[in-house]
Amino acid sequence: MIFLGVTILAVSKHGFHFFSFFLPAGTPGPLVPLLVVIELISYVARAFSLGIRLFANLVAGHTLLKVLAGMLYGIMTSGLIFGVLSILPLGIFIALVGLEIAVSFIQAYVFSVLTMSYLKDAIYLH
Repeated sequence: MIFLGVTILAVSKHGFHFFSFFLPAGTPGPLVPLLVVIELISYVARAFSLGIRLFANLVAGHTLLKVLAGMLYGIMTSGLIFGVLSILPLGIFIALVGLEIAVSFIQAYVFSVLTMSYLKDAIYLH
């Protein structure tokens, strides 16, 4: 949605001049079609690659926590001895939860910075 919104903003602000974003300055005439296609693919691929990276980072951490929580629950409910011995793994699990929260904040920061970068590119073409 951010990618689509930024593209609509750029087209509405700059009109047809927005497409100069896909053509580097000083490009020789015969290379223009090839470079426009390459820059267009790069523009679209950038949004997908960053979205996939963000999704993978968040889902991987949550999946790890879900697996470890299930395993830890099984150990803690196995009996009194295992319940007492599971205090160390529980502490490690709590530390991992804190790490996952920190990763979530970092990913939110990266998402915000990249969104601002895309907005800057849309408002100021070059």
